Amino acid sequence: MLSPNSEIFIKEVLSYVKFTFDRKDIRKEFEAHISDKIEYYTDMGYELEEAEQRSIQDMGDTKEIGTELNKQHNPVLGWLWRITNAIAILLFMLFCYIIFVSLGLFFSSDLLETVKNSEIVYQRDIDKRIMIDDVEIRLTNVMLEENGDLNIFYRYYTFNRWGNGGSFGYLGTITDDQGNNYTSLSGASHEGIITEGVWTITDFSKDANTVILTYDRYNRKYQLEIPIEVGGAYE
Repeated sequence: MLSPNSEIFIKEVLSYVKFTFDRKDIRKEFEAHISDKIEYYTDMGYELEEAEQRSIQDMGDTKEIGTELNKQHNPVLGWLWRITNAIAILLFMLFCYIIFVSLGLFFSSDLLETVKNSEIVYQRDIDKRIMIDDVEIRLTNVMLEENGDLNIFYRYYTFNRWGNGGSFGYLGTITDDQGNNYTSLSGASHEGIITEGVWTITDFSKDANTVILTYDRYNRKYQLEIPIEVGGAYE
């Protein structure tokens, strides 16, 4: 630990450095230089007090040193570096977040695999797209189970890059080609930048061949017909 004389010298030098955030590092450098000098003079046979005095004298004039250091540690450049560094860190964190969420989508379990093959009566890939404001919903697969559950698989994406997945809870009015109206609806999803989910319509009619989705809300409308080609008693 340095003596009060060394502390006074360092404080006087630092008083000329306007960018306070750099003072801690500058202090460490001077403490190390003075300590090395003291060790050098004591090895030459000087007493500790005289060795320290000579070490401080070797450092030079406090005003001259401090003024030069202040030029090197310019506050404008210092703040610019800190702000740029902070922005870079935030962008890196945002990038990591996007990658993390995206990987959560790609490595999540496939919702299609949650239904056993022995329970599937009918299944086929579809490609139906719905666009509402900045949201795109793409219907990808339809599956009918033995218990009468009709599953409609989808992908959900928002063009608002700050949005975060979520499920699209309201499909609209759900009917079939036999005139049946379905109000019992459940869903599940793996959320991410692109969300994968499934809507499940329970007790789908055995006589129906088409499920119809009709949306009419806030001046936004669509109607989709999805054929279910089994018919009869789930042949």
